[in-house]
Amino acid sequence: MKSVLFTSIISLFFYSLCFGQETIFVNDSILDIYKTSGIADKYFKPEGVMDKDSLKQGKWLEYNLKRIVVMVNNNNLVQLARGKFLLDEEGNYKDNRREGLWVDYMLEDKTFKKIKYLEILYEGGKRNGKCSIYYSDGTVAEEVNFQADTVIGLHKGYYHDGKLFCEVKSIFQSKKDSIVADGKEFYRNGALKSQVTTLNGDYNGRLQKYYESGKLMESCYFKKGRKDSVYKYYYENGQLWTEKHYQNGLLMEVVSNFDEHGNTREKGTLINGTGTVILYDMKGKEYMVETYENGKFIKQDMKTMVYPFNGGIPATKTLK
Repeated sequence: MKSVLFTSIISLFFYSLCFGQETIFVNDSILDIYKTSGIADKYFKPEGVMDKDSLKQGKWLEYNLKRIVVMVNNNNLVQLARGKFLLDEEGNYKDNRREGLWVDYMLEDKTFKKIKYLEILYEGGKRNGKCSIYYSDGTVAEEVNFQADTVIGLHKGYYHDGKLFCEVKSIFQSKKDSIVADGKEFYRNGALKSQVTTLNGDYNGRLQKYYESGKLMESCYFKKGRKDSVYKYYYENGQLWTEKHYQNGLLMEVVSNFDEHGNTREKGTLINGTGTVILYDMKGKEYMVETYENGKFIKQDMKTMVYPFNGGIPATKTLK
């Protein structure tokens, strides 16, 4: 079986992680400082019993640096964050294999206060059963089901107020030794935000994104993690914004580009993967020209300063 820790619909990656505005947790760079100063040897020592055959038995406390994905509540907005953090892991061993309930804690920097991050069940040294992941105040952030170290069944993520943020249903295909997952993400009002199918963690199949009103925003097809076939993006009024054609991850053609009223506008010179692509902001202003060669991105000519905007389409400010 392939081991897959978590399947996420949309990810935001951070090099440091905060719960709230001020709390910082011990990560890999902070741990390096503590190792140099000797603090790590004093405060982060494992505790437990080994039998005459040097096998771990009974209750243990271990400290391990792990790359983890956590759900962060940032001003009532959910963000998925990844990083390497020191975990205080507590549970039981049987003949050197983890058994039963284990609880992992993140450690607040300087105070080393324990903040519960995860509860998980082990059987014979493998993750097996329900796993719960928490926000720093103890509110459930995610619920995942494992079977012999593999995510199987329904995986749910929650907003801080308990409303459903995302759900992923994973199925293990033994004949192909692969995991197929159908994922959905939701707005806080319960409306569908996106849906996608993955194969062994890579997008595989149709990805669709929606405006909070329920109108289709974006539709494209992936094949083993690469865009393939037709890509379409829409205005919220239903008018097609642009249509592009991809081939095995390569951008081959821009079929059309329209303003929100359906008027055709310049799309660039791209033909058979070579040429330029013109990008516009929500107000219809040209803000970037991209250059491609044989479907591969070569360079970009930024016409304006880009700022985040609803739906991932930028608002702009002209450079002087």
